[in-house]
Amino acid sequence: MQIIFTCKSIYLFNLLEALLKLENVGQSSSSTLIYGVIANLVIQIFMQENFIHQFYRSFSMHMMWGLMNTLQLISCIFKFNLLVPPNVYMFFKSIEEFLSMKAQFVNNIVEWVNEKVFKLNTELSDGAKGNPIQNMGTYLIAAFAIVFAMIVFGLVACFGSRYMIGKKLLDSLRNKLFYNSLLRLGIQSYLKNAILAISGWQLMSYDTNEEFKKSVIIIIMSIVVFLYPIAICFFLLMNEKSLNIQSMRASYESTYANLRIFKASLLSPTIFMFRRLLLAIALALLENYTFFQLLYVQLASSAQIIYVFKVRPYEVPFLNTIEIVNEINLSICSFLAIFFTDYEPYEGSMHLAGLREQVGWVIISICSFNILATIFKILSDVFLKIKGIVNQKMQKVKIEQSQKETDAKSCEPIIDITQLNQSQHGPTLKAKQKLDGPTIVEDLTSLSQYNLGLQENDFYYRTDDKAKIAFTNSTYKPKLSPYLEIAKELQRIPQFLSPLQKYEIPSEFKQSNLPPIFSNQSCFLPDAIKNLSSGNDADQRLREILEDIQREEAGNKRPKKSNLSKRKGNAK
Repeated sequence: MQIIFTCKSIYLFNLLEALLKLENVGQSSSSTLIYGVIANLVIQIFMQENFIHQFYRSFSMHMMWGLMNTLQLISCIFKFNLLVPPNVYMFFKSIEEFLSMKAQFVNNIVEWVNEKVFKLNTELSDGAKGNPIQNMGTYLIAAFAIVFAMIVFGLVACFGSRYMIGKKLLDSLRNKLFYNSLLRLGIQSYLKNAILAISGWQLMSYDTNEEFKKSVIIIIMSIVVFLYPIAICFFLLMNEKSLNIQSMRASYESTYANLRIFKASLLSPTIFMFRRLLLAIALALLENYTFFQLLYVQLASSAQIIYVFKVRPYEVPFLNTIEIVNEINLSICSFLAIFFTDYEPYEGSMHLAGLREQVGWVIISICSFNILATIFKILSDVFLKIKGIVNQKMQKVKIEQSQKETDAKSCEPIIDITQLNQSQHGPTLKAKQKLDGPTIVEDLTSLSQYNLGLQENDFYYRTDDKAKIAFTNSTYKPKLSPYLEIAKELQRIPQFLSPLQKYEIPSEFKQSNLPPIFSNQSCFLPDAIKNLSSGNDADQRLREILEDIQREEAGNKRPKKSNLSKRKGNAK
């Protein structure tokens, strides 16, 4: 007997040690999930303006919401009239913070409000904590947060709308705080509120004034719980065609995040909430009928799997797969919960106690696998986003540095070259032009020997245009000095002067930016050349004048008999 007692003591000691380790692991996992979600949210705030859009649509967040919802349903199963083993009870007790999305400091604030404001005892049983009156601390904190947000919103609307930053902050608060956040809060806390409202039906009484107030609170909560899914369904179906608009997504996307836009898919949020309403009714009203409670969970899970498989409500196939996997895990856990019923094959049997403990470890393994996969996904997303922010900042610094270096290099050489051209190369180029090219006097003398007439739409025309064909193979290209120097030299030569030079340019051409149109009566060659200085292509036109002069000179030197013989031959 002493040996048996020792074995039992060792077994109980090992079991207690395992339970303590399990509690620590569960609390660590819960805190990691909560703060991982907060870090993911904060990073997306600083990464992009429309961060809520990406926050609700990201895969890691969808996995987190799906994990939370599945674990909430599994934890509700073990609130049935079952003989829950201590390992399962300890595990779900340790992740209670994650299931309610409350960190430890929030729990401390809620307990302080319950104790100091409402004079309630903080050490309450699980049943008492489910009472809506006992949760007034949570409701008061939520109301205080909403009132504070409304005050901030009003101040920004009054004083910050004049500035661009204030307008952006106002739109952000309007869309993300008063629409998306409240809608998501109502959906995620729907199961808890439904359980509080349905369980409060048994506490309704109108005997005293205090009980009457409690009953009024329960009735208001019940009305909100029943009408909320219907309102969401009506809103989505009525605005089906406008749900893809950016403004609608910015304000209401938390109700249909990652869903395909058609009627069967938009029913998913309503199905989600009605399923939890029925579970709350089964938990409160079918307390003595455990078999029907478990049967309902099995049927609801099977119906959800069929709905997701047939409708494919989510845009990405991966999300549909996650939903099906979560429902399969829920179905397995609800099936294994049959071993936790009070059925005994015969009295005094200790065999089922050990079996329940082993089944409990199986359930814990299934839930732990889902938790670890979600933690890995959330932390990997946080790491990738931090890496993206660092790379973006480094790239920006490199671009700014290279831009500064490019600006410095592009400014210095231009100044040096300009100074060198002005100080050294300018006189040298002028001297080379005077030495290499034909002189101004020779060019102008040759120009004066030919009869050139000016048209209205051109600077000149040739009297014998056929000489152009004869001079196509000429390789002589005279080198000219700048046109301003030519204009100065032309003014000094007396043989080019004419009475027509005294006439002024017509008034309609004085304010024109283009060179004026010359006529045969009002202009002559020196004036035409002088007016070339106001054109952008003056050098090219001067070159054309001299080339045409050379062509006419070459054409005049040819014998006329050969031309006459060719004409007679062509006539024959």
